[in-house]
Amino acid sequence: REAGGGGGDEVVALLRVSTGRLAITGGGKGMVLRWRLLLTPVRNAGASARADFDTRYVHLTRYAPIEVSLQVTARPWIILHRGNQLNPYTNYPFDPSATERLRDFIALAHGVGAKVM
Repeated sequence: REAGGGGGDEVVALLRVSTGRLAITGGGKGMVLRWRLLLTPVRNAGASARADFDTRYVHLTRYAPIEVSLQVTARPWIILHRGNQLNPYTNYPFDPSATERLRDFIALAHGVGAKVM
């Protein structure tokens, strides 16, 4: 909601953080919880805030054909995780065959309008 209700540019948001149940020990001393809020940049940051209901992210922790992602939405963002048939290695794929598999998968995904991360 906009602060002050006067149509200004300032946006007020409420962030509620919960740790779940904690047991405080140590003679009634308080507990210090350190945390950071890292904001993600968004497109059209100068425009009015609006929800993006068209973008769907599909996490592939195990290999699945692109058609599986297309069942979720017509133009998904496919997020590839390591340790699957396309990229069985923890770090960057140094094996040329993994690079070729990834390149082929990405080309197919782009061919049907999907994006790959």
